[in-house]
Parts: sequence; C-alpha cells; structure tokens
Amino acid sequence: FNTQYLERERRIVDSEHSKNIPNDFRRLFEVRKQTYVPGHPLQKFSTGNLQTLGFTTRDDVVDFYTRYYSSNRMTLAVSGTQSLDELQEMVVPRFYEIVDRNLDEITFPTEYLAPNSRFRLLQVKPLSEIRSLTLSFPLPSTQQYYSSQPLNLLGFLVGHEGKGSLLSLLKSKNLATGLSAGAGSSTNSYSSFEVTVQLTPRGVDRYRDVITHLFQYLRMLREEGLPRYIFNEVQRMNEINYRFSERVEGTRLVNTLSALLRFVPLREVERSPFLLTEFRKDLFDSMLYRLTPNNMLAILVDQGVKVDSTESYYGTEYSYRQDRANWVQVWKTARRHPNLSLPVPNDFIPQDIALREPKAPFTFNYESIAGLSEENLPEGVMSLLSQESSRSWQSWSELAVALQLPQGQQKAARTVIMRHAVEEPQRLVDLPKGRVWFQPDFRFEQPKGRVMLRILTPEAYATPRHAVLTQLYVAAIEEGLNEFKYPVSLAGLDFNLRNDKEGVQINFDGYSDRLLELVESVAAQLQNIQIDQKTFASLQDAKLRSYRNFTLQEPYQQAFYERGLLLEGFRHSIRQYEKIIPDVTLKELTAHARQLFAKTYVEAVVYGNLESDKVQPIMERIVSDLSQQALPLEERFYEQVRQIPVGMTLTFQQDVTVNNSAIVLELQQGDDTPENWATLQVLSQWIQPQFYNELRTRQQTGYIVSSGSTLTEETLSLFFLIQSGDFAPDDLSERVRSFLPKLHENLQNLSQQEFETIRRSVLRASLERPDEIDEATGRLFQILFEEDGDFDFKSDKLRSLASLEHQEFLKQGRQMLEPTQQRQLVLQMVGAGMSSLLPQEGVVRDASDMAE
Repeated sequence: FNTQYLERERRIVDSEHSKNIPNDFRRLFEVRKQTYVPGHPLQKFSTGNLQTLGFTTRDDVVDFYTRYYSSNRMTLAVSGTQSLDELQEMVVPRFYEIVDRNLDEITFPTEYLAPNSRFRLLQVKPLSEIRSLTLSFPLPSTQQYYSSQPLNLLGFLVGHEGKGSLLSLLKSKNLATGLSAGAGSSTNSYSSFEVTVQLTPRGVDRYRDVITHLFQYLRMLREEGLPRYIFNEVQRMNEINYRFSERVEGTRLVNTLSALLRFVPLREVERSPFLLTEFRKDLFDSMLYRLTPNNMLAILVDQGVKVDSTESYYGTEYSYRQDRANWVQVWKTARRHPNLSLPVPNDFIPQDIALREPKAPFTFNYESIAGLSEENLPEGVMSLLSQESSRSWQSWSELAVALQLPQGQQKAARTVIMRHAVEEPQRLVDLPKGRVWFQPDFRFEQPKGRVMLRILTPEAYATPRHAVLTQLYVAAIEEGLNEFKYPVSLAGLDFNLRNDKEGVQINFDGYSDRLLELVESVAAQLQNIQIDQKTFASLQDAKLRSYRNFTLQEPYQQAFYERGLLLEGFRHSIRQYEKIIPDVTLKELTAHARQLFAKTYVEAVVYGNLESDKVQPIMERIVSDLSQQALPLEERFYEQVRQIPVGMTLTFQQDVTVNNSAIVLELQQGDDTPENWATLQVLSQWIQPQFYNELRTRQQTGYIVSSGSTLTEETLSLFFLIQSGDFAPDDLSERVRSFLPKLHENLQNLSQQEFETIRRSVLRASLERPDEIDEATGRLFQILFEEDGDFDFKSDKLRSLASLEHQEFLKQGRQMLEPTQQRQLVLQMVGAGMSSLLPQEGVVRDASDMAE
C-alpha cells in the first residue's frame, strides 16, 4: 500500500478519538482497565490517537498483516438480492487469494481480574450527571453454550422489573431508578456478567446496601433454582420471535452472521440468537455460583466521588481501592429478603398467533406502479396493473385471478405486489372528540399490530412550565405502569409515551393476541398519576440531569437544536426548563394531568392482524372517555417556520463545553413544491460526495463531515455540516463558503449521463416501501392526519422527479446555489479552548433577532 496514506489514516483515527473524549461511555470503558491484571490484552487502549500511532511505519503495518491476517482466522458473510450462484461468482474471485498461514486460533489469558478476598471499588467522576453502580463478575467463556444461554436466563431474572424483583425492592427503598443485567464481554477465552443500577442520590450514599440487596436476590435464586416455567416462557418467546420478527438485513445481518460463525455451526448460525433448546440447570447454577463478592468489581459513577488519579487517554478522574474483607463476608452470608421472589408466570405470552384474512380493499397509484416497475415483474402483470391502477381490489385472491398467475407463482408475486399496494383504510370512529382509522395488514403477514394514538391538547406546550409538566407527566405515567409494563414487554408487547408541541402520543405495538387489551388498560390510566413523593423527586432529578447533560452532546447535535430554536415559530428551550423544574411540585403535576384532558382531540390509526368489529368499540370508548370537551380545529397547534430573506446571511454562535467545534450552514430553498423537491433531491445527492471528498478527505477538517437536504414543515433546505477538534468555527464556515461557488460553477459540467445516474438513484430510493409494521403505520398516520388523507401526496413529487430533464435541472440547481440569492443560516458551536470571530453583520443571539 501507499505510505502516504499512513499519515492521513493516523489523523482520521486521532480525529475520531478527539470527538469521543467527552463520551462518558468510552471514558468508563477505558478507565476500568486500570483494575485488570497487568499485561492482560484487555488493558490495551482500544482505539488510538496520534501519540499511540505516531511512530507507526509501513513495516509495522505489514508485519501486523503478516502475523494476523490469515484465511483460517476469518469468517465471511455476504448478503444480496442476487441468487446464491451469482453471489458466489462475485465473492470467490475477490477472496480466494487470501493466504492461509495456518495460524493458531487467537486466545487470551482467562483471568483478567484476579481473585481477591477484598472488596474492589473503582470510583469514577463522569463529565455528565450520571449516577450508577456497575457490578462486574468475570466468568469463563460461554460462547459454546448458545443452545442453553445460561447468562441470558440469569440476566432475565436479575434484570426483571416486575413485582418481587430486585429493582422493585431498590425503588421501594429510594435507592435506584433503573437496572439492567446480562452478559458483558464475550470471547473464546472469557466472558462476564454485569449488573448496572441507575442510582438515586440516596443510592450513591448507600451503594453498599444496593450490593447487599443484589446478593440477597442471588441467595433467593440459589434457593429456588431456575424454574422450568421461566425457561419455557423464554423458549416460547424465542420461537415466536424467530418466526415473526422483522428480518435484519444489510450490514447488520452480515456483521452478526460473520461474528457468530466463529463458534456456531453453519446450519444453526441464522437462528442461533433465538436458539434455546437445552434446559441446562447445571450450567445456570455454575454461572450463578460464580457471582460472589470476591469475584466482583464494583464501579461507582458519580460527580461527587473522591478521586486521586487520572486516566491517560481520556483524562478521566478516578480512584481505585481494595477495601477490608469484612464487607465481602457480609455479602457472602447475605440472607434472602422477604420482598424478593421469582417472577410469576406471564399471562401475556401470546397464545393465538393465527393470521386473520385481511378484509380490506386496496388499489395502486402512480407511486406504487412506479415502484413495481423496479421489481422485474412479467410484462403482462405490469400491463394489467397499470391499466387497472384506479381500480379498487377487494382481496389478493381477486387480483391473482385477474393476473392469471399460476398457483405456484402466487406466493412470491403476492409478497412483491402487495408491498406496493395502497391502503384504503376504514374510518371506524368519527366523533367531535376524535377520529380513528383502521387498516388490516395485507403486506407483512405477521400476527402483530400497532396503534398510534395522538392526543391533541393545548395544555401540553402552552408555556415553558406547561412543557416541563407534560414531560414529567409522561415520565410519571410510565413509571407508575412500569411493573405492569415489564411482563407485557417480555411477551412481545410494548407501549411508550412521548410529548411534543401538539400534545401527547402513545404508541402500542406487538403481537395482536392481547394488543387491544393492552391499549384499553393503559388508556384507562392516563389521567391517574400513581407515584409518591419520593418517586416524583427521582423523576424530577432525572429530568433535571438530562437538561444539564445536554451541554455534553456532540456539538453538531447542539447546533441542530439551536437551529430549531431559531427557525421554529414557537419553541421553548432546555435552558428555560432547567430553571423551572426545581420548583415544580407533585400536586401541580397531578393537577396538570387532569387539565391535559380538559379539552382534547384524539387522532388514531390501528394497523395489523386485527378485526374491525373488535377494534371499533374499544377505540370509540377510549375517544369518548379521554376528553371532557372536544378541542376545536382553530385551537390546535400549527407549526410555522421563520424565513431568511433572500441575499442575507445570519450567524449564530455559542460556546460549548466539549473539546470539539461544529458548524452547520443551511441554505433555505423555499416551499416544498414537487418541482423544488425533485431538483433539491438530485442536487443534494450530487453535492454529497464532492463535499465529503473536499472537506474531509482532502482538507481533513474533521471526522464528522456531512451534507444533505431537510424539510421543516413546508420549507426545504440544503445543509452542510462539519465537526472538528482542530479547526475553529469561523475557519470552518469560511471553508464551506469558499466551497459553495465551486459547486455553482461545477454544476454546469454535469453530463447528461451523470445526471441520469443520480436521478435514477434518487428515484429508486424514493420508491422504497416500508419494511416494518411500525414504519407502515407511521406512513399511514402521516397521510391521514398530516396530508389530509391524500394518498397521492407523494406521487406528484415522484412525477416531477421522473420527468426532470437535464437542462431544467441545471437551470434550477444553479438558481439554488446562486450566491446572490442564497438565504443562509450559519450556526457556529465553539469548542472548549477555541475562539472564533463573528462577522460584522447578521449576527443573531436568539429567535427574537431573526428576521420575520
């Protein structure tokens, strides 16, 4: 390879490391290595920087290649739409020449944390406001036990959140707000089991009590053993999930398969994550009895811990000590707590997974016909579908007869054709208080469903205080329902709440067998705050910490947040929330929960393996009961976007606490018309590789370099983004501004062939259909409630894209990049230790300075 690339790659690695320095996850991962056995490979720096790679030569890289790069140490997974023979023809010539050096399998010393009779405590001071306790237990390798999954079963029990669980006990004592448990590291030489507890302030002070309760729970597990019904429930859900889970595709799929091929036989590799066939109580007990105080590392994370050392790569402050052995003895002899018990059998495990025959009409519009034209269907099939595109079909059987498809081809054709069919949903509820649409699934053929329920209420976001109260309301409802929700989630059902400017949205999804029962149960609790004062204080504290931690997010993320504050017509800020939340009371929250539903309008879509006669009465009852009074149309929230005047550049600048800077330069492009949209999509696609190659590859301004298009309500924009640890924002802004005229000039050199290649690529991407039920439901919700039921809203854009001519694109694209017509907003986030000059004109401090 060319030696000149060494320096470039070194700088890229260093830039990525610089970006990650404020990341507490990476800081914690690195600092715990200070406790490991000296010389163990786990102690090594896991990424790199200029200091560790600065003297690397070409010979060093070649030597590394020679020592480790061998075909007998490699696994390969390839996924594609081609046939197996075609994939093999593509793969073999590219990989068969890899040398087999017949190297031994890489192994590591099994012991990375030496046994000890003392209590090992690592205390770490984070940058963000985190309070946690992680208890890590080194174990032998468990990779070979994929068919019995002892650590997954152990994590299932220790991490349970229902009644009788460890978390339930910790919450009752105001020690914790959350808990997770399961396998940690996993290699062919060692593994680990980890329990992480999110602590309250009291929990930080009494972290030893938290450890005591863990060992009390482990005592209970040793006395009770692994129940067969727990194994059966997990096995049943694994089988159902394997049959009906949305298939992972692309990079995620091949990454997973290639890793599993290291230790799973080829015939089992695809289903091995779901494979639970052996009830191995002996293996479970073997792992359980290794979870002892003298085989444990405790990691306490809080900004108030005492520290005396600094980790060298990230600068993390920490202290490590090995305390007296008496605590180890206390935990070894911990007795079972009376409030701890095994989970009861889960009644929500789905029993009925039969598929209902969808009784709903469908049709095909311009968008779906265009999508089908990319599927290589027989000419006769495409011809009939095009001719009958305005027809409403009542069932697949009716369409299959019309298409004259042989029986043996119908299944494959159905999958392709129905993926592009357009729904004709049924309006089940239409009341002054709300509207509900229902669409049975004819596309995915899974025993699942999804319900999207949006409650429009002006009380959700009327003032910054209202917004804070609504955020706390969402947290309080979810916390109050947590012990009910956890077994539900284990059975493949889920629900979540979120708030926005319009109100509160609740999404329900999972196996259809008990889905409507879940919707009805949760809806009945939406106006009841079921938490006490100490739980409220924990939620209030967690929310306050999340506000404060915002300043540690990536600078480019902070830039986009500030962009929203400047451009959106009505938006409150985290800085306002941070000042308000300490004064909010539980009594005020309880009153707000009632007031939220004083005047509302419900918008809902029910989708999936369900039947209208069962959906209708439940949803009508929910719509009627949720509101005291209907919210009229004129009182609902509507977003507005501030427009930047033509020829003007506005600049916003703000210091950030992290060590990277970022700039976002946005060019507003006007209304979201089909013509504007089509031109902007092609233009954005043309710009992306040029911007990346110039600003990242050639100029090496930063690790994060990106460009693209955005839509904010009805306003289209181009954006250019750079985050850097080396360059100040004013420098980055000038580099982007210098690049824009080159784009304007270079566009006229775009050939007809290059234009067609890009246009076709954009068109194919725009024609992709939803691959999952939640995506399909979200699209249906958007059409019904955001696009006024216009199922052709995207067809007009696709027609413009399909008919866009080369010369017309060049004319419109140059207009969009014309320097004198640009409407620029520049956001400059100045990293710690950096300085940046502001322009003489067009500086904005907040939304009040923005031109209306």
